[in-house]
Amino acid sequence: VSKAEMEVYDAIEDKPVFSEGALKSHFGWHILTRGNAFDIFPPEVIKEATRKHPIAEMKLVSNDFTSVDFGWIGYVSPSEKTIGMQPDMLEYVTSRAAGWNSIISLIGNLDQLKSHARTDDNLEVIRRWEEARAINFLTSEQKKNLRDEYQEHILLINEEANLELVPYKQIKNIANGSKEIRAFIFNRNNKTWVVYWHTSSKKTMELVVDPKKISLFETLGKTIPVETKNGNVVFPVDKRRYIQFNLPPKKVIKLFLEAKIG
Repeated sequence: VSKAEMEVYDAIEDKPVFSEGALKSHFGWHILTRGNAFDIFPPEVIKEATRKHPIAEMKLVSNDFTSVDFGWIGYVSPSEKTIGMQPDMLEYVTSRAAGWNSIISLIGNLDQLKSHARTDDNLEVIRRWEEARAINFLTSEQKKNLRDEYQEHILLINEEANLELVPYKQIKNIANGSKEIRAFIFNRNNKTWVVYWHTSSKKTMELVVDPKKISLFETLGKTIPVETKNGNVVFPVDKRRYIQFNLPPKKVIKLFLEAKIG
């Protein structure tokens, strides 16, 4: 395989800028800009599959100066058969790839991109990580942290319009087991934060919380008004938004577990 690659490469008068290989070739690593990709994983298992395949392989082939394409990522819209590709899934795969100085590949089916209610959020996740690559944002220590298979991270745009990397974790069983809303909790500036969204539609979420204890954001640094109902707060749920709480994490998680979806 290696000799076949070199024969083709040497025969090309104008050497290619990019070269892809379908599998690892030890002596051809220096001419491959993309290689060692796996087939498409469904959204429901993409995080576990990424741990089992690209990450597991990367730990080995990195010793041979070889990289791994953390794709192919098949872009699918929510349906009766699947939850669809969600922002946290793309956040996980792209962040792990960045930690290993590797890339992702997205199969951007136009019909699925157009029909998915969260496409803007999904593409924004990828845009932020590509910006991080372009400006060499990540430190060596941050890349090391991103190689943790189980600690997930989110790349924020903070109040100064700069990138900010924060670890977060999913709040599961929201509203007594609803699968409609995905939410992740993190600590930032001595406050408890939650990023949340609806997987495929637009609804509302009521939390039994004092309105004075929260702030709602679409863009960090710019609060947006919230509605109240019987002293509780009613949040819009569709695209990605952020809530800052003046409450401890355990209390915030309990609020989401007991939330009401409207």
